[in-house]
Formats: sequence, C-alpha cells, structure tokens
Amino acid sequence: MALDRHSDLCTLLTLADFSFPEKRMYAPKEIAKHLGVSIRTIYREIESGDLRALRVRGSWRVCRSELEAYLMRSQSA
Repeated sequence: MALDRHSDLCTLLTLADFSFPEKRMYAPKEIAKHLGVSIRTIYREIESGDLRALRVRGSWRVCRSELEAYLMRSQSA
C-alpha cells in the first residue's frame, strides 16, 4: 500500500511540504500526524516493507532519508 491511495496526498513533494521538523529520525506517530493518516496506516507500511524503519529499544523509528525516499516512491507510483 502506498500513500497514493489517499487522493488528498497524491501530490507529495518533500518533507518540507508537511512541515516536518528537522530531525534525523521520526516516530510513526509523528509521521502519521504530519501526513494526516492514521498511525495504523504507518505501521502497515512499515510491516509491508514499503516504509523502511528501525526498531530502537522496542519502538519503531524511521530515518529522514527513508521517509523522503518513501514519499518520492509514493509520488511516482
């Protein structure tokens, strides 16, 4: 599943377009909030392998570069 299924998110460009704070890693909750989707959607993307993430002390974290790549893939899909 890619974010292109959400018609209001079809024109994704960069993290800057979503006012993401300048950080190296993001929690799924932060990503969901900024993209306007449920946290469950983000976890599904992680579980499917579409959004690459790391497990840090039991919590998922997504590197900024992986999130940017995911948004670009979603935009071109």
